[in-house]
Amino acid sequence: SSNLCSIEQTWCRISQTVSSNLCSIEQTWCRISQTVSSNLCSIEQTWCRISQTVSSNLCSIEQTWCRISQTVSSNLCSIEQTWCRISQTVSSNLCSIEQTWCRISQTVSSNLCSIEQTWCRISQTVSSNLCSIE
Repeated sequence: SSNLCSIEQTWCRISQTVSSNLCSIEQTWCRISQTVSSNLCSIEQTWCRISQTVSSNLCSIEQTWCRISQTVSSNLCSIEQTWCRISQTVSSNLCSIEQTWCRISQTVSSNLCSIEQTWCRISQTVSSNLCSIE
């Protein structure tokens, strides 16, 4: 009977030790699992913030280039319109100058013809008078 009690007490202590060790192992794995889970969540949140920052920066860069492109395009159109107006003004002025010189030329030509006709009549009169005198 004494031996049976001793064996039973030994098995009881072994059982308690095993049970205690199993609980300790289980708690250790529980803490490891919680730490891993927490770290994974932290990493995921970090990558999420990085992704949002990168996405936001890319959108900002795209919008900046869009505004630059619109400004350049607008400036090119403005420069083209300015040169168009300058060209039209120069063309108009050249036509005006050409028309002025045309009128001056016509006036000079008309005056030369008038002078020539006058001298022709004077010459004819002088010739007629000389013939008459002769």
